[in-house]
Amino acid sequence: MNLKNVLILNNNFNEIFFEAGGILYLFEQGFVPDAIISTSFSSITSAFLGKEPTIRGIRDILDFYKNLKKEDMLYKSFMEKILFKKFYSFHKIEKFLRKNLPESFGLLKIPTYIVCYDIKANEFRIFGQNPNDNIISAIKNTISFPPIYKNESYISANIFPLKLIEFALEIGANKIYYFLGNYDKLYEIISKDYKILLKENYKKFMQDIIDLSSRILLFEFKSSYKLFDFSKPNLLIEEGYKQTRKQYVSYKLFRFGRVKETLELLKRPDLDDDERIIKAHAIYLEGDIPQAYRQFSELYEKYPENEIVIVGYANSLIDIGDLQTAGQVLESYKNRTKNPYLFDSLSRYYFYKGEIDKSLENIKIAMNYAKNDPIAYNLALIHYAIIMASIGRFKDAYESFNSAIVNLKNFDNAYYLSFAYTNAMNFYMKQRDRKKLEFLISEIEESLNLSGSSRTKFLFYLNYAFSIPEFLSDSDISINYARKAIDIAIEKGSPQMLSLALNGLGDIYSILNEFEKAEIYLNEALKVALENDLKYNIILTIISLIQVKLKLNKIDEVIKLFELLPSEEQIPPPDLIILNSIKALIYQKIGDNEKLKKQLEITINLIKEFKMFDMAKISPIFQNEVSKIISSHLTIDEIIETKSTDLLMEKIRNEPKVIQEFLEKLRVEDSINYIEIIKTISKDDKKFKIQIDKFSEHWRKFCEQYITTFGDVVYFFNNDIKPITIFGDEINLLILLYLISNRNKVITYGNLSIAFGIHSENIKPRLDQILEVIEPWTITQTPKYLIVENDKILFKTDENFKVDLYLFEDYLKNGDLESAVNIYHGDFLPYISHPYFSELRNRLKKMYLDAVYNLAQGYISDGKYDRAIIILESLLNKDILNVEHLKLLISVLYKVGKRAYAYEWYLRYLTKVEEPRFKFEEIIS
Repeated sequence: MNLKNVLILNNNFNEIFFEAGGILYLFEQGFVPDAIISTSFSSITSAFLGKEPTIRGIRDILDFYKNLKKEDMLYKSFMEKILFKKFYSFHKIEKFLRKNLPESFGLLKIPTYIVCYDIKANEFRIFGQNPNDNIISAIKNTISFPPIYKNESYISANIFPLKLIEFALEIGANKIYYFLGNYDKLYEIISKDYKILLKENYKKFMQDIIDLSSRILLFEFKSSYKLFDFSKPNLLIEEGYKQTRKQYVSYKLFRFGRVKETLELLKRPDLDDDERIIKAHAIYLEGDIPQAYRQFSELYEKYPENEIVIVGYANSLIDIGDLQTAGQVLESYKNRTKNPYLFDSLSRYYFYKGEIDKSLENIKIAMNYAKNDPIAYNLALIHYAIIMASIGRFKDAYESFNSAIVNLKNFDNAYYLSFAYTNAMNFYMKQRDRKKLEFLISEIEESLNLSGSSRTKFLFYLNYAFSIPEFLSDSDISINYARKAIDIAIEKGSPQMLSLALNGLGDIYSILNEFEKAEIYLNEALKVALENDLKYNIILTIISLIQVKLKLNKIDEVIKLFELLPSEEQIPPPDLIILNSIKALIYQKIGDNEKLKKQLEITINLIKEFKMFDMAKISPIFQNEVSKIISSHLTIDEIIETKSTDLLMEKIRNEPKVIQEFLEKLRVEDSINYIEIIKTISKDDKKFKIQIDKFSEHWRKFCEQYITTFGDVVYFFNNDIKPITIFGDEINLLILLYLISNRNKVITYGNLSIAFGIHSENIKPRLDQILEVIEPWTITQTPKYLIVENDKILFKTDENFKVDLYLFEDYLKNGDLESAVNIYHGDFLPYISHPYFSELRNRLKKMYLDAVYNLAQGYISDGKYDRAIIILESLLNKDILNVEHLKLLISVLYKVGKRAYAYEWYLRYLTKVEEPRFKFEEIIS
């Protein structure tokens, strides 16, 4: 079965009143269960609901419960009382149930299951699996609650709360709505023989559901009433309705990020303070910062110790620009809590203050405290990525953004997924990664609509506006999107958003060379940032405005702008280097050599200290001048450490003598950063022939290292962190791979035409492009790899030329399974149907699957269960139909105690197949 919603009911005695009220609220929100699983007294609710799974059915249950008395549930006859019988009887309510319920489960309208524990057989009994099971008998057995009711064979399964989830996953539950009774109250009345078991099982339950938190909505009730108090059913039903409503709205916002839906649900005038807190957060995430600030201010006065209020209040203070108060609030409370959201906010506070080290320190604390809160962890991961990007650690930023996006997709959190997408867009745009950027733009629309947040729309409009002149050359659309971002900022009254949007529009006009317009908007952006003490916004705007005013030759105004900057300690290192570089350029332009010398010394020392130089924030009109000044004062070693191709190219252009030093000191593993420079050097034979000839052996090794195979070639040229698209397009790359794979064979234009579906007339221009790219690798004394004569092509290799295909096989032969698994980068040319590739794909995939399986088994034998789980999940996340690997994963998860998680993997498998090839029980037995 593939069930969208499964309802689990596990409540005792008068808790069924709360439960019924809660179910009513869910039904009013459109909830419809596809199956019901219950135990204990909740079995009564489930039986009636299975009979009529509609809002009318739940109202019938409510009518019944409103007239239910304690004597009905806890009945003793006159003689039993006289004889002081210990146990209560179910006799009185049984009569009513027999009149109002069908005899067997097969007569119910939806699958309904009642779970109890067979004491004698030491196993669970699930009534309802057999449609002929008797409903009344099932209820009597599952409410056998020691020491309340006597039953020689069964007891309630309420002391095994995880079992109900495991069974739900077995039957194909996609989302589980779990109504759970109060553990402490149950502990008070249960027989002492079961107290320890109950305590252990509930502890394990709360730990295990963390792994399944994207699938489970857990509804728990708080009440001062004792379990045997049946005197006020109406009040308990109403309280159950209200508490479920509150928890449901909280899930909507914090778990699933449905901001607009949350605000719709909270339009009622009778909100209590808990709901007001949720609403204030929803308003904040929606983007109405002034209103959120007003509400949090009131709440903070009333609840200065409430951590949820503190976080919301501090974030709204940061966004209105009151960093001082935000810092005081957060710093005063941080030593009294381990709340990850508070440390996340503290990290934001330091980031906007420009204290990056402290920002990083606090975001790491947030991530550590968020281990049991996936949403908090992924929010911290997004902020960590933003920090990493700001200090030039682009690989860490990329990996963090990617992980957060994948995780939040799994959790279906629309707001934070949109937030991750929009910040990742900004990052990929600055990295000029067009492919990734276009992918994110295509993916973001659904999450934007689901979240309904103006805040995420603002970020999307602004980042999309930047991407248009960068990649699509349509200035009108770009400006229009930037103005949309400004409109949202004004509507929501957010100075931070307004400053960013005005800055963005100014930068767009600067890209379009309309510097007078750029100056107007950047001046306004700076004014907003200064008025609200938004230090990070001040830094960003001044960097842009300095360059625009410099272009307009307003030197005096430029100098004054530097005076408005925060202290150096508050400026992130990449920005500090850029500001000092521009200042050096200014002194050069005005001819102040003494100040230029001092400024260059400061700048060079910063570059050496931080080993970075990011040209992205320098306007294209000044990039050549800045790189020329800086490169002339750095050695080749120092430039290589910065990984700046701009500085290196400028150094080589102006000082040809350094080429030899560069070639000597360049490490093979760093060469990916300098491929365009290598092309430039090797093409200019007349000027650099001596140096190139002298180092031909070095370049031959370079060739062997990087023109290797399907694996490294694909990774090398489509590197996610620093994409290199010098082949022109993907087809050209595939053609080269085809030629490499058919090395030493004569290939015709017709072969390529058939293999790639390209007209033969279009083959030659593509080969010319490929030749242009790989010629730098065929340097002088190394063999000519690609030979094209008429319509025949030969990819020729020498005896040392090696491909990853062979390397992959070598690793396997030598028993180095880890290296073999790591070198396999997925399906080889999956969209090419040529027989050669089909055969090669199948062979490689089988070798890879065997390697993963054997490596996982090796890890298990060594007790390295975590490593086995990681590599198996990595494979199965791509293709869950690898049955043997799935069976191995389930068995190891079960072995380490992650039983519910093991069930979930089996469920995923069931949703992909019509007839499963194995049963879960077979694996764990």
